Amino acid sequence: MDVNSFLNHDEYFISDLGPLVPDPNSPVHTQRFAVWRNAAAQKQLQLVEVGSSLSDLQEKYHVPQERVAVVGV
Repeated sequence: MDVNSFLNHDEYFISDLGPLVPDPNSPVHTQRFAVWRNAAAQKQLQLVEVGSSLSDLQEKYHVPQERVAVVGV
């Protein structure tokens, strides 16, 4: 993802946080996604929501695929 492409815009983007629990046999092994809002006027990123359904989050916040990325935390 090209970070410079959204730094000066008030837009949402989604990061893939990975599974909640790394054990694939665990009942809570669910992929987690974070929705972020780039608050350009405040020069900060704001965490909006964390969820497990990428398609639902993309639809709710109108986030195109090019603003979905895997990030290390």
